[in-house]
Amino acid sequence: MSSSQQRLLVIAGLLAAIQFLVLPFIEFQNQQHDELALLQQRLTRSEQLLENSDALNKAWETVTANEAALLEAIPAASDKTMHRIAVQGEIQNIARANEITVDEFNWLTDARFVSDTVEVQRVKIRLQGSASQVAKTQVELTQKLPSIRFVDVNLTPYNTRSRGSAAAKEPQVRIELLLEVATRTPAAVAGDVEGADA
Repeated sequence: MSSSQQRLLVIAGLLAAIQFLVLPFIEFQNQQHDELALLQQRLTRSEQLLENSDALNKAWETVTANEAALLEAIPAASDKTMHRIAVQGEIQNIARANEITVDEFNWLTDARFVSDTVEVQRVKIRLQGSASQVAKTQVELTQKLPSIRFVDVNLTPYNTRSRGSAAAKEPQVRIELLLEVATRTPAAVAGDVEGADA
Protein backbone atom coordinates (compact mmCIF):
# COMPACT_ATOMS: atom_id res chain seq x y z
CA MET A 1 0.00 0.00 0.00
CA SER A 2 1.43 3.30 -1.04
CA SER A 3 1.68 6.34 1.21
CA SER A 4 -1.04 8.18 -0.73
CA GLN A 5 -3.38 5.23 -0.23
CA GLN A 6 -2.53 5.20 3.47
CA ARG A 7 -3.28 8.93 3.68
CA LEU A 8 -6.57 8.40 1.89
CA LEU A 9 -7.40 5.56 4.25
CA VAL A 10 -6.56 7.75 7.29
CA ILE A 11 -8.66 10.61 5.87
CA ALA A 12 -11.56 8.19 5.18
CA GLY A 13 -11.24 6.89 8.76
CA LEU A 14 -11.26 10.44 10.13
CA LEU A 15 -14.30 11.34 8.02
CA ALA A 16 -16.07 8.17 9.17
CA ALA A 17 -15.23 8.98 12.79
CA ILE A 18 -16.51 12.52 12.33
CA GLN A 19 -19.67 11.26 10.56
CA PHE A 20 -20.52 8.50 13.03
CA LEU A 21 -19.04 9.76 16.31
CA VAL A 22 -18.52 13.51 16.38
CA LEU A 23 -21.66 14.67 14.53
CA PRO A 24 -24.06 12.50 16.60
CA PHE A 25 -22.33 13.74 19.76
CA ILE A 26 -22.75 17.37 18.66
CA GLU A 27 -26.40 16.72 17.76
CA PHE A 28 -26.93 15.11 21.19
CA GLN A 29 -25.37 18.14 22.86
CA ASN A 30 -27.62 20.47 20.85
CA GLN A 31 -30.69 18.50 21.96
CA GLN A 32 -29.51 18.66 25.56
CA HIS A 33 -28.95 22.40 25.20
CA ASP A 34 -32.47 22.92 23.77
CA GLU A 35 -34.05 20.83 26.54
CA LEU A 36 -32.07 22.77 29.15
CA ALA A 37 -33.20 26.09 27.63
CA LEU A 38 -36.85 24.87 27.69
CA LEU A 39 -36.52 23.76 31.30
CA GLN A 40 -34.95 27.12 32.16
CA GLN A 41 -37.91 28.93 30.57
CA ARG A 42 -40.35 26.74 32.54
CA LEU A 43 -38.43 27.44 35.73
CA THR A 44 -38.49 31.19 35.07
CA ARG A 45 -42.24 31.05 34.36
CA SER A 46 -42.82 29.03 37.55
CA GLU A 47 -40.77 31.49 39.60
CA GLN A 48 -42.81 34.38 38.14
CA LEU A 49 -46.03 32.56 39.00
CA LEU A 50 -44.81 32.05 42.56
CA GLU A 51 -43.82 35.71 42.81
CA ASN A 52 -47.22 36.79 41.51
CA SER A 53 -49.32 34.16 43.26
CA ASP A 54 -51.03 36.73 45.49
CA ALA A 55 -51.95 38.88 42.49
CA LEU A 56 -53.10 35.81 40.57
CA ASN A 57 -55.23 34.64 43.49
CA LYS A 58 -56.75 38.11 43.78
CA ALA A 59 -57.44 38.18 40.02
CA TRP A 60 -59.05 34.72 40.27
CA GLU A 61 -61.29 35.92 43.09
CA THR A 62 -62.27 38.96 41.00
CA VAL A 63 -63.06 36.76 38.00
CA THR A 64 -65.14 34.44 40.18
CA ALA A 65 -67.04 37.39 41.69
CA ASN A 66 -67.62 38.90 38.23
CA GLU A 67 -68.88 35.54 36.97
CA ALA A 68 -71.29 35.28 39.89
CA ALA A 69 -72.55 38.83 39.26
CA LEU A 70 -72.97 38.09 35.56
CA LEU A 71 -74.88 34.89 36.29
CA GLU A 72 -77.08 36.78 38.73
CA ALA A 73 -78.05 39.22 35.94
CA ILE A 74 -79.13 36.32 33.73
CA PRO A 75 -82.68 35.25 34.53
CA ALA A 76 -83.47 31.65 35.37
CA ALA A 77 -86.05 29.94 33.20
CA SER A 78 -87.62 26.65 34.10
CA ASP A 79 -90.20 27.04 31.31
CA LYS A 80 -88.63 28.21 28.04
CA THR A 81 -91.94 29.12 26.43
CA MET A 82 -93.00 31.34 29.30
CA HIS A 83 -89.57 32.94 29.37
CA ARG A 84 -89.78 33.68 25.65
CA ILE A 85 -93.20 35.26 26.12
CA ALA A 86 -91.89 37.37 29.03
CA VAL A 87 -88.85 38.59 27.07
CA GLN A 88 -90.98 39.36 24.03
CA GLY A 89 -93.43 41.27 26.22
CA GLU A 90 -90.64 43.31 27.84
CA ILE A 91 -89.14 44.22 24.46
CA GLN A 92 -92.55 45.20 23.08
CA ASN A 93 -93.30 47.31 26.18
CA ILE A 94 -89.99 49.17 25.81
CA ALA A 95 -90.69 49.77 22.11
CA ARG A 96 -94.25 50.90 22.79
CA ALA A 97 -93.10 53.31 25.52
CA ASN A 98 -90.78 54.93 22.95
CA GLU A 99 -93.46 55.04 20.22
CA ILE A 100 -91.66 52.42 18.15
CA THR A 101 -93.50 49.84 16.04
CA VAL A 102 -92.45 46.19 16.29
CA ASP A 103 -92.86 44.81 12.75
CA GLU A 104 -91.34 41.39 13.33
CA PHE A 105 -90.40 39.26 16.31
CA ASN A 106 -89.09 35.75 15.53
CA TRP A 107 -87.31 33.28 17.74
CA LEU A 108 -84.78 31.74 15.37
CA THR A 109 -83.29 28.81 17.22
CA ASP A 110 -83.82 26.58 20.16
CA ALA A 111 -81.56 27.18 23.08
CA ARG A 112 -77.92 26.15 22.80
CA PHE A 113 -75.68 25.76 25.80
CA VAL A 114 -72.70 28.11 26.04
CA SER A 115 -71.66 26.77 29.45
CA ASP A 116 -72.84 24.21 31.97
CA THR A 117 -75.41 26.62 33.37
CA VAL A 118 -76.19 29.15 30.63
CA GLU A 119 -78.07 28.66 27.40
CA VAL A 120 -78.61 31.16 24.60
CA GLN A 121 -81.51 31.64 22.19
CA ARG A 122 -81.47 33.89 19.12
CA VAL A 123 -84.26 36.28 18.19
CA LYS A 124 -84.73 38.55 15.18
CA ILE A 125 -86.60 41.80 15.76
CA ARG A 126 -87.54 44.49 13.26
CA LEU A 127 -88.47 47.90 14.65
CA GLN A 128 -89.44 51.12 12.92
CA GLY A 129 -89.88 54.70 14.02
CA SER A 130 -88.00 57.95 14.35
CA ALA A 131 -84.22 57.65 14.44
CA SER A 132 -83.83 59.16 17.91
CA GLN A 133 -86.56 56.96 19.39
CA VAL A 134 -85.07 53.84 17.81
CA ALA A 135 -81.69 54.73 19.33
CA LYS A 136 -83.33 55.38 22.72
CA THR A 137 -85.13 52.03 22.49
CA GLN A 138 -81.89 50.22 21.73
CA VAL A 139 -80.20 51.81 24.76
CA GLU A 140 -83.14 50.94 27.01
CA LEU A 141 -83.08 47.34 25.81
CA THR A 142 -79.46 46.98 26.94
CA GLN A 143 -80.16 48.68 30.27
CA LYS A 144 -83.38 46.90 31.18
CA LEU A 145 -82.49 43.50 29.74
CA PRO A 146 -78.83 42.81 30.65
CA SER A 147 -79.18 39.19 29.54
CA ILE A 148 -79.43 40.14 25.86
CA ARG A 149 -76.52 40.66 23.51
CA PHE A 150 -76.66 42.39 20.15
CA VAL A 151 -75.22 40.09 17.49
CA ASP A 152 -76.13 42.08 14.40
CA VAL A 153 -77.78 45.43 13.69
CA ASN A 154 -79.03 46.56 10.28
CA LEU A 155 -80.35 50.11 10.02
CA THR A 156 -82.16 51.36 6.90
CA PRO A 157 -84.13 54.54 6.13
CA TYR A 158 -87.89 54.18 6.11
CA ASN A 159 -89.85 56.70 4.08
CA THR A 160 -93.29 56.80 5.67
CA ARG A 161 -93.80 59.89 7.78
CA SER A 162 -96.91 60.64 9.71
CA ARG A 163 -97.94 64.17 8.81
CA GLY A 164 -98.60 66.78 11.46
CA SER A 165 -96.67 65.11 14.29
CA ALA A 166 -93.35 66.13 15.83
CA ALA A 167 -91.90 62.80 14.70
CA ALA A 168 -92.65 63.73 11.08
CA LYS A 169 -89.75 66.19 11.10
CA GLU A 170 -87.31 63.48 12.11
CA PRO A 171 -86.09 60.80 9.68
CA GLN A 172 -87.84 57.47 10.01
CA VAL A 173 -85.74 54.32 10.14
CA ARG A 174 -86.19 50.58 10.22
CA ILE A 175 -83.78 48.55 12.30
CA GLU A 176 -83.31 44.80 12.27
CA LEU A 177 -81.75 43.39 15.42
CA LEU A 178 -80.34 39.92 15.84
CA LEU A 179 -80.15 39.28 19.57
CA GLU A 180 -78.94 36.49 21.79
CA VAL A 181 -80.99 36.03 24.93
CA ALA A 182 -79.22 34.21 27.76
CA THR A 183 -80.98 32.18 30.44
CA ARG A 184 -79.80 30.07 33.32
CA THR A 185 -80.95 26.48 33.45
CA PRO A 186 -83.05 25.26 36.36
CA ALA A 187 -80.13 23.03 37.43
CA ALA A 188 -77.95 26.15 37.78
CA VAL A 189 -80.56 27.83 39.94
CA ALA A 190 -80.89 24.73 42.14
CA GLY A 191 -77.08 24.68 42.44
CA ASP A 192 -77.10 28.34 43.52
CA VAL A 193 -79.70 27.61 46.20
CA GLU A 194 -77.79 24.55 47.46
CA GLY A 195 -74.57 26.59 47.52
CA ALA A 196 -76.31 29.34 49.51
CA ASP A 197 -77.70 26.81 52.02
CA ALA A 198 -74.27 25.29 52.68
